[in-house]
Amino acid sequence: MAKIISSGFVVQCMDGKFLLGRTSKKNDQYCWTIFKGGTMENESLIETAIRELKEESGIDIAKDDRLNKNISTNYIHNYSIKDKNIYVFMLVDREGALDDFQFFCNSYYGTNNDPEIVEYRKFDLSEMHNYIFPSQRGLLDVLKRIEASKVSNNEPILYYANPNAIVTIETKE
Repeated sequence: MAKIISSGFVVQCMDGKFLLGRTSKKNDQYCWTIFKGGTMENESLIETAIRELKEESGIDIAKDDRLNKNISTNYIHNYSIKDKNIYVFMLVDREGALDDFQFFCNSYYGTNNDPEIVEYRKFDLSEMHNYIFPSQRGLLDVLKRIEASKVSNNEPILYYANPNAIVTIETKE
């Protein structure tokens, strides 16, 4: 059986904290997640990540130049669980676009049509281990390396081909 391909974003806010969503699929301490989901036919990994971020948080990178110029051009982490391969990109809000943003979820599941994400919260990297899904904890080591790589202007030295380039993204509405 072929593995499901999934991709998404880890979001770092201007204050350095990371935005996670609490899923309604589980009701325990480790129910916080990055924003991700399965690819659709003929959809690239980055297109999937952008669509899932919009569906699960309301963040529309394609329509906000303050955000779309600050995404990783390659995935920063990948991992496998059960029947899935997951690829994670990074969005860094360098201009405070998300400071007063009203997050919302337009993605539903199950017979009750429950929203996938029911709460949003920013976490320090040091506390994420206590909340994020265990399967996503490998991402924390990557984020620690990225944080350690920042130079004096607070820019990561890896993962961004051109931090001033605006990514042109065509979305399928």
